[in-house]
Parts: sequence; structure tokens; C-alpha cells
Amino acid sequence: GAGGGDGAVDADMEAAIAIAAAAETPVSARGSARSGRKRTAVNYAADAGYDSSGVSVSQSVADPSELADSGSEFGPAASDEDDAEEDDDDDFADSQPPPAKRNKTPAAAAAEGKKKKAPAAAAAKPRAAPAAKKSKGSAASVGGSTTTKSPAKTAAKAKKVKQLSEKDATPVIFEYVQKQNRPYNAVQVFENLHKTIKLPTCKKVLDKLADADRLKIKVNGKQRYYYPDQSQYTDVSAEAVKEAEAVVKAKDAEFNEWNGKAIALERQGDSMSKELTDEELHARVATLEVENKELAEKVARLEGLGQSADPEKKKALVAEVNKWKRIWKQRRTTVVDVVDGILESMETRKTRDQFMEEMGLETDASAGVELRTFVP
Repeated sequence: GAGGGDGAVDADMEAAIAIAAAAETPVSARGSARSGRKRTAVNYAADAGYDSSGVSVSQSVADPSELADSGSEFGPAASDEDDAEEDDDDDFADSQPPPAKRNKTPAAAAAEGKKKKAPAAAAAKPRAAPAAKKSKGSAASVGGSTTTKSPAKTAAKAKKVKQLSEKDATPVIFEYVQKQNRPYNAVQVFENLHKTIKLPTCKKVLDKLADADRLKIKVNGKQRYYYPDQSQYTDVSAEAVKEAEAVVKAKDAEFNEWNGKAIALERQGDSMSKELTDEELHARVATLEVENKELAEKVARLEGLGQSADPEKKKALVAEVNKWKRIWKQRRTTVVDVVDGILESMETRKTRDQFMEEMGLETDASAGVELRTFVP
């Protein structure tokens, strides 16, 4: 925000303080009438904004600095419990007169007398003494063993947050308020610093900083807001704001570019981590070289066996093999069709393999051959 004179607060800071104060103002007492109810003096006092002791409701509000921060920027919001308490049914007097007492009959009086005697008799019976409880510090237990605390509980107690002293808390609180540059009360500073400083210490340090004129203070009823001196900040023009926004936009684009490169490198690293290492590659190359040498020796041995076959004779043999393979395929198809027809008419359910095994029929699988890749 733009800077002001000594002790002056700019419009933005005034608006922020007004919003925080409005969020912490309690809801006024409601005085809605209810049908069939008789309003009393307490209700009319609540409508006027006073409690039963004659004190204004706005004056009897507790110090908001004692309330816990609800997580908002400017303090806790008003609770709905105030409205619920003010609409309590005890504030309304019943307009109906009390019912008249009826005379009890002798039979009813006798029954009531018996009921009163029964609890008295029960109270007269002696009660058994309760079993003695073992104290936590007692070392006696079943079997003579002693109970010891677990290391986890001892470590949890040792990890308590260390509270800063007033001397150490002063620079921490001052730096935090200066950095945030917005109004805070003591409770908000206490919560935002993760309770590393006690609440009374926060109040004392903030008051001392305000008295030393290192921080400015704005009192709104019982609320005390602390904020940095706005005169230390220079005026910012609209052109400067646009230039800063352009720089931020350029930095965001640069960040996205480098982030994309980082993601690509991470993926490349993941894929490379799944590949073979240099040692594994050398071992694999040596194995393949040995296999290649063996295959070359086998080819040379086969080539030296003799002369190649006559092409015409080879062609006739291939045609003969193909003819018998066609016959093989036709007969296999015929057998499968016949078997499927029989299985459809059978009452008992059987698979094709079960039926062919019972009938003694040989299949390609049982013979260990395949028509497509069969070579005589």
C-alpha cells in the first residue's frame, strides 16, 4: 500500500482492520416473540442490548485476544452459540397457571408408602468393599515383574515444543509482522508462529514494540491490532505494478519450461535405470559371440556334407508333402465335426479331448506335431 505520514494508516490497512473487527463483533441479542409465551423483563432487556445485570452486551464481550484463531486472516468469526443461548426457553414465563393438587386416595397413599420404604431398606444393606486399585507408581505385579514405560512415550514427552523467552521472541515477532505487512492481534501471532511463543509473551512483546514505535497499533474496542509503519514503504505506481506482474509472468513461464525439462530428464533416468549396466552389456556381448561362433561352425559342417539336391527332385518332394498335409487337414476337420455332433446329442457333458481320449483317437497335441510347422 502507499505510505502515509507519522502514525497515519493507509486506506487498505484501515479496511483490513475494519473487516477483522467486524468478523469478531458478537451477534446482538435477538428478541423475537413466540406465540403462546409471556415475555419477561429479561427478554426486553436482551432486545435493548443489555443482560440481566444491566451491563451492555457489547461491553460484556470477552477479550477476543483470549479466543483461538479460527483460521481466517483477521481473527475468529462470530459463533452461533450466542444466538442459541439468547433463545433459551428459560427466559420465557409460562402463561398457564400451575395445575391444582388432587387429594390422594387411601390405596394410592399406601402404595406410595411402600415405594418409599423399599429404597430405605436397600440403602441399609452393607456394600462390599471395592477392590484395592494398584497405583501407577507401584512396582508390584503378577509374577514379580515391574512395569516400565515404553521408549516411544518417553521420546514423545521429550519432543515438546520449546517456548522462546521474551528476549528471543522480540526479533521473531517483529520480523514476522514486518514481513507479512498486515494487521494482526496477539492471538493471531501466537497461532501463526505455531505456539512457539506463549500468548502472554506475545501480548507483552507486541505492546513493547508499539510503545517503542517500532510497530503501529490500532485499538478497536477491546481489540488491539499491530501492523508495520506504512511510511517506510514507498508509493507504487500503476506502471510499476504492471511491470512487476510482467516479470512474475515471465518467471512463471521460465519455471514451467525448466520444470518440463526436469520431468523429461526424470523419465529418461527411470528408463535408463531399467537397462543393462556396462558390466552386464560386456557379459552379454561375450555370450553372443560364443553362440555366433558355434552357429558358424555348424553351418560350415553342414555345407561340407556333400552336394545339394536336384532342384526338380526337391520340387516333387515338396509337392508330395503338401498333398499329404492337405489330406491330413481334411481328415482332422472331418473327425472334429463328427465328434462335436456326437457331444451335442449326449446327455452327459464331456469335452472334446475327454471324448477323443476315451475313443482312442489320436490328436496333433497327443502326437506332439503341428500341421502348420510340420516338416518331414
